[in-house]
Amino acid sequence: MAESYRYRWTKSLRNLPEVTYDDVVRMIVECQILEAELEIIGVTDDDSLLILLDKRPPPPLQIYKLLSASSASQTNNTDSVRSHPVTKLQELQIHFSGPLPGLTRTLKTQGVMWRIFLTICLLCWSADGKVRCRNEKDEPVDWYIMYKAPGLQETYTNGLEYIYIDSKGKKKQTSTDHNKLIDDPNGVLANTLKPIFKLTKDMPADFGFISYSDQPPPDGTGAGSTYGHSKGVVMMDKTTTGVWLLHSTPKFPFKRDNNFWPPTGVVNAQTFICVTFKYEEFKKIGQHLLNIRAFPFDHQIPKGFLKELIDVTEKKRSPGDRIQKLTSAGGEASFRSIAKELYEYKKPTTTPTTTRQDTLKDSTRFDGDLYRTIAETYSTIKKSNIDVRVQTWGQQCYREGSYCEQNQHQVINIKSVKADLGKENDKWEVEWEPCNDHSKWCVAKDNNNLICIADVNRAVTQYERPGGALCFEHQQASDLFKGLIAGTKDCPRPLKRHSSPDLTQYFAKKAKLDPGSACDDDSD
Repeated sequence: MAESYRYRWTKSLRNLPEVTYDDVVRMIVECQILEAELEIIGVTDDDSLLILLDKRPPPPLQIYKLLSASSASQTNNTDSVRSHPVTKLQELQIHFSGPLPGLTRTLKTQGVMWRIFLTICLLCWSADGKVRCRNEKDEPVDWYIMYKAPGLQETYTNGLEYIYIDSKGKKKQTSTDHNKLIDDPNGVLANTLKPIFKLTKDMPADFGFISYSDQPPPDGTGAGSTYGHSKGVVMMDKTTTGVWLLHSTPKFPFKRDNNFWPPTGVVNAQTFICVTFKYEEFKKIGQHLLNIRAFPFDHQIPKGFLKELIDVTEKKRSPGDRIQKLTSAGGEASFRSIAKELYEYKKPTTTPTTTRQDTLKDSTRFDGDLYRTIAETYSTIKKSNIDVRVQTWGQQCYREGSYCEQNQHQVINIKSVKADLGKENDKWEVEWEPCNDHSKWCVAKDNNNLICIADVNRAVTQYERPGGALCFEHQQASDLFKGLIAGTKDCPRPLKRHSSPDLTQYFAKKAKLDPGSACDDDSD
């Protein structure tokens, strides 16, 4: 039955001098094809109920009778009701439920010159009018995390498979469980992004969104290095909820339609985290985007929305609290957004120029390491020592080794990931290294349930740029990602104080120690 819903239906009464009950009835009858339970409520200027229909729409004649019975000013003569104009209608609410994950909208009027725009389909809006994270069945969820595998010939992956966990199932799923790859127009990402799959002028007045990226479509250029190394989408209904979709994929979303997945997106592994928040939380999220200097490449934030969101679209600099506590709309999880500090090399007065080798010798560069900041932040919160294991892009210039400073929190690089992409009783294990993995994430080293999905890599070139992460503590999600770690570059025992290597040997050996590190400074 789901296929019968895949169309767009729009009814415009913009040019009619008056709207009659007959017009309303025709609209209801056209909706019957959706086979959804329907409730229609009309409110007149004296606050009396004009229409009240419940369950499935009855035949047209019964609709006329209900219209007649619900309006004290009308008679029981059906013909009279048919031709009577709706001159006092102030508000019309149409609620769909049941098998249709369709639409709840409020359609407002201005005198007798009013319009109805009603769009019903899975491509357009959420079942209850709220903007929410959605799973592969188009069901709303409080949050989800996706980890897409790289496209590797030797493992027979096409770069569209993924593993998944959300607040509803709380256990690992894979794209093979439902045969919907990450670019599927009926899949997780498409279902979540459907509110922006339309022209900006056709978006409701209470809806807004910002797509941001340091590598925006179509070619991945346009954002300078002073902007954050960050990618994501925020979209919200001002009256209810919104979503924050933080990810690592360049040129995403490629287009605001079913071609949302970029052609280049199959090559490397990528991560996505989506969380549903109440609208009020976007004040903090907007501040986070200002803190990380997110580069907005596509947006529509109407007047009257939160100032922080408007400031993001105007590319303003407005620093605020770098660590903020956020609660998901369903109250199922508490998150923290963390914006890192920027590292800036303090050149000695006796040194005429600064080279990259100078910064690599500077131990204070780790002040700009997001993952050390995460370890320090949660160690303070939990009042216990927390070390983290980190996966970031393996072809990043000047990629940093594991952080093993004595009496400090360890930041351990992951050297390989192994994921089972098969169904429950049909294993399909795939292993890959950081040079094929563009994702950015970390988990606590030991028993703590911390997991973060992040923006930036571990490299001195990234320490100098803004960026951040979205973190929370969740046993099943943390255990899932810990179980993916096939190997790490651990600190030596006993721990020795961190020191920079001899740079001659360092650059000679670096390509071998860190695969793919021979690159230019523009590498992502």
